[in-house]
Amino acid sequence: MRLDVEHCVHQHLMNKIKPNFAEIARRFDTDPRTVKRYYEQSLNPAAKPPEKLKRPSKLDPFKGLIREKVEAGCSASAIYHFIKEHDYRGGQSILRDYCRTIRQRETKRQQCVSRPPQDYLRKLTGRRTSSSLPAAAKW
Repeated sequence: MRLDVEHCVHQHLMNKIKPNFAEIARRFDTDPRTVKRYYEQSLNPAAKPPEKLKRPSKLDPFKGLIREKVEAGCSASAIYHFIKEHDYRGGQSILRDYCRTIRQRETKRQQCVSRPPQDYLRKLTGRRTSSSLPAAAKW
């Protein structure tokens, strides 16, 4: 939201003058349609901008199946070829991104459960843990 453009349009409205959209756009280095949008929003503040429709993803019918395959340790490429046989019409990159998010969530969940953070151990024991000590050179 450009507060400078909105303020200028508001000043024109206070003076009851219709703003010159092109002139204000040049002054603030923006598009005249942006200025017009702010003007129309100022005239009718109750009107909301139209909400974007959330389209269903091509992965939606397959998400449960994909999650099972990822948990079983299958690669994204193998999953792609498997669901392609089940009428999947999407691309491989969107599937790869979804698999990555599933794996990242799973690793974060395992890290939280498996071990406490290093700072916690240091405060508890009063010394550095073995994994944080520098490696000794073997001669």
